[in-house]
Amino acid sequence: MWNNELNWLAIVVGGLIPMAVGMVWYSVLFGKQWQAIVGISDEAAKAGSGKAMGFSVVMSMILSFVMAQFVGAFALTAIGDAAQLGFWFWLGFSLTTNGMNNAYEMKPMKLLFINQLYALIIFIAVAILHSQWR
Repeated sequence: MWNNELNWLAIVVGGLIPMAVGMVWYSVLFGKQWQAIVGISDEAAKAGSGKAMGFSVVMSMILSFVMAQFVGAFALTAIGDAAQLGFWFWLGFSLTTNGMNNAYEMKPMKLLFINQLYALIIFIAVAILHSQWR
């Protein structure tokens, strides 16, 4: 099952997808709402952005690498099949674990919606990228 024939350029580009989507998602589309829910001021967001960005780059590259492994293991080449893989990964791993955390942390459902719609988009986009660029 382990995929040793990886396209490392695709992994890097796939790792940039969450960063690009996140910049739009958490600034233009839902930035103010997200900040209000989590209680982060503009100043605090700017002050911690460098460290968060560095951590996010590492996490995004790991996401892309793992998705490349599974797309390769299942030999996915159709966009629909890759989108399904991304959906099932999101549903089974991201929504479930973050949904439980959200419930125990007593966070509003709106926060779960904002974060998980972002996660769904990036899981599907990264899976599709790896299915088409091998």
